[in-house]
Amino acid sequence: MGIEFNHLREKNKTQAWKTYQRRLNENAGQLCEIMSMKDIVELSMRIESEIKSESGGTSGSALDEVRGFLSDGKPN
Repeated sequence: MGIEFNHLREKNKTQAWKTYQRRLNENAGQLCEIMSMKDIVELSMRIESEIKSESGGTSGSALDEVRGFLSDGKPN
């Protein structure tokens, strides 16, 4: 995830954050072994704030992403 983020960040910072957030949510089950789900959700929400501040737009919320992941395993 980190290598992909670094590579994408060189091209487009906002897209890099979106991809990192998606990977974080996709891999939350495995990441729970090293960090709590609360920490994962909080990180996802901080990333969402970063995305919004960089793009000035209003994409779907981090909570929507987590809900989508938990309901059907796919980000919204």
